[in-house]
Amino acid sequence: MGFGLVIAGFTLLFNPVIHVVDLIPDALGFLLIVIGLTKMSFFIGKIEQARSLFIKLALLEAAKCFMILTVPYASGSDIVLQTFVFGLAEALMFVPAINYLFEGLSFAGLWYGATAMYEKKVFNRPLAKLIVRISAWEPAAKLIERITGKKYKKRTYVHKIEWITYVRDQILFFYVFRVCATLVPELTELQLYDNLGEVSAFSRSFAYYKPFLYVFLGVIVLVLGIKYIRTVSAFFKAVAADRTFLKNMDDKYRIDVLPRDTFFIARGMKQSLVCFTSAIFTSVVVTIDDVNVLVGLISASFLIGAAVILKRYVPQAKSIIPFAAVRAVLSLVNLVFQYNYYAEYDEMAVEFVDEAARQYYRMAAFECVEYVFAGIGVLLYMFFLLRAIKMHLEVCGIQHENAMYSKRNRDIETYNISGGKLLLCTILAIINYIFAGAYHFIMLDMTLIVVINTAITLIWAVYTWHSVNVINEMLYDKEIQIF
Repeated sequence: MGFGLVIAGFTLLFNPVIHVVDLIPDALGFLLIVIGLTKMSFFIGKIEQARSLFIKLALLEAAKCFMILTVPYASGSDIVLQTFVFGLAEALMFVPAINYLFEGLSFAGLWYGATAMYEKKVFNRPLAKLIVRISAWEPAAKLIERITGKKYKKRTYVHKIEWITYVRDQILFFYVFRVCATLVPELTELQLYDNLGEVSAFSRSFAYYKPFLYVFLGVIVLVLGIKYIRTVSAFFKAVAADRTFLKNMDDKYRIDVLPRDTFFIARGMKQSLVCFTSAIFTSVVVTIDDVNVLVGLISASFLIGAAVILKRYVPQAKSIIPFAAVRAVLSLVNLVFQYNYYAEYDEMAVEFVDEAARQYYRMAAFECVEYVFAGIGVLLYMFFLLRAIKMHLEVCGIQHENAMYSKRNRDIETYNISGGKLLLCTILAIINYIFAGAYHFIMLDMTLIVVINTAITLIWAVYTWHSVNVINEMLYDKEIQIF
């Protein structure tokens, strides 16, 4: 059932994070958790909800890794803002994800006969132990009796709790503490040291102690991380060793899930459409010092992922991969050209410096070629997507007709609506790539092209997202809802 991958995924979350720099990217850990929960998510709703949130967390952490590129250009307040935003977003998704996960495990345990996760575990409470020992001291006991008017009774400092509840609370405590430990050192940048108070030769701003806070809180996170790893590993290993539970879960998967071909078709297509939508949204140009840091390699990678899934149903979709791969390579070449050009010149230099003009037009020409390949790849995907929809209409949905329902008419309606949406997406894609390819040429005479290009790409991306939602709602969501 993938518990080994879940253990590995949670283990990779143990290390401290400095600002947005994570030596062991959390995206990898969340991705392993997602893969590990896949089988159970097919027939346990709460685990499916948890898995969806872990997917979003993986994407968030991938974006966080990308933000490392902005660190050299970020001021102290920028770093505080980035750390706070990412930390808050992580906590707001991680807490419900863990709650959904353990609610799903609890339901599965009751339904499929688990015993290990419900064991009562005995835990010593150090603070309670100290209080009990103090109160057991004779003078303290007499004082308690006088205050309460009742005879003192010896209490225990041993606490019994269900293992599943204890593990959930420990995971939440560790992760929230790690988020706070990441944010606290950065808050020292908020001190108005240069503008308020008296400054002397021996004065030190709070930011002076930031390295110490990094080390101090990092050590605490590592110590807590060791306990966290031991707790998580012991729990999920015990659950994975519960033979009755695993056998019942495996029987459910083999009998009720595997025979449903349309269920796996729908899941695969939804994954492909998510990758395709991500490819469109990552086509937005994000510039730092006039260099597009959201390189086409990212969009091309998502498109390749979408094509790889789509070719399971339409083998010809593999023809998309070469175009996307060429676009990825060209985007890296263009990144180098942009960096070299804008390190020395700006657009105005084209009119006065021959070398600048040569580099600028070479850069513009290569970008035109890149967007040609990008456009061909996207248009091919939408063409093969419509073909896949036509094929899937034959096997998905209600398979019989009666006086109240006509499958043929319903399929024609779904196909026409999907085709209309994809046709408008195609038109918007063509407009987007025409303007993207002409960007550097128009930029010399009209700087407003930056706003125009961004607006066109965003309109295209939003409409594509809307179209994908309509296709899922009319065709694929219904097959997922069977479970």
